[in-house]
Amino acid sequence: MGKLPITGRLLPSAQPFPFVGEWLAEQASYNEKTAKTYITGIRAFADWLQYTGVGIYSMNMPWPMPLEGITNDRFFLFQVFYGDFRTRSTTSTYLMGILSFLEWLKDNDHCPDGVLIGEIQRKLRRQRKKRKAQAHDSSANVAEMDAIRTAQMPQITAYYRNLDIPETNDHHNRRLTLLRDRAIIFTMFITAMRISEVASLKRQDIENGWAPVISGKGGKQRTVHIKNAAARDAIDAYLSERDDDYPALFISHARNSFGNPVTITTIHTAVKKPVKALNLHHKLSAHDYRHYRATQLLRDGVPIEVLQELLGHKDVSTTRNIYAPILGADVVDSWLDKVDSAVI
Repeated sequence: MGKLPITGRLLPSAQPFPFVGEWLAEQASYNEKTAKTYITGIRAFADWLQYTGVGIYSMNMPWPMPLEGITNDRFFLFQVFYGDFRTRSTTSTYLMGILSFLEWLKDNDHCPDGVLIGEIQRKLRRQRKKRKAQAHDSSANVAEMDAIRTAQMPQITAYYRNLDIPETNDHHNRRLTLLRDRAIIFTMFITAMRISEVASLKRQDIENGWAPVISGKGGKQRTVHIKNAAARDAIDAYLSERDDDYPALFISHARNSFGNPVTITTIHTAVKKPVKALNLHHKLSAHDYRHYRATQLLRDGVPIEVLQELLGHKDVSTTRNIYAPILGADVVDSWLDKVDSAVI
């Protein structure tokens, strides 16, 4: 059984809202693949509503949940929240799925009072126009974010390295939580793993050695090497404090979810905490560790094919396309230095 993307709860057997089944059947008759993607977006939206506890929704509310709590504001708040740790493409696709469902509700006289379809459509169009207007600056924006990562991601790592961790645990499990978050940050820094991959690591993976085999995007398997002593020490320090038998390497220490694997949101929060405390760039997120580590290794001369394996990209062109805008000028400048130094 699958899990919900934000809270990590098991996927309920029921649909998240009334009428989702009817809408989904109609979507599947047009394109089954699109329907599967759209329902994933609807479930993520429902999970977020319960996670945040907005309006009438709560974590213990069973599915299907009432439609009355859905509003335009909550649609766009979800967009901001989900966009912080998912790609723009994924977030946009999920929003299209939610909007498709809301449009179906309107056409069938079931639309909640707080939802104004035309207003949502106009705001999304304005967002697309704004992105299009900024497109010519995209390479500059990529370079700017790279400069921000280079300057500020080490500060996040240093925040956890220098963190004053309580000597004893308390009833809030503060010591265990901080030890866990430090180990997560160091693991992401060294391995450049995806957030979901870090969340799914098993304790057994580490106990069998420091090169666990994981299944990444699209089920592609690869070996992740955790050779850095600081990262290994951080993981050891965390595990040595745990007196449980839960299989996940990183678990929740909250009272209502103790023992569950950490969620993507938990990892995201572990990065956002020092970002806020140190007044760093607001766009920095857990996923930036992956980009930061990759560009750092490329600048150190690691071949693109090695980086492809490290990142778990199926095709080397994916790796090249992502990092060429960042490293293109650096690589050209480096080679020109060699050429220009030749004897004429």
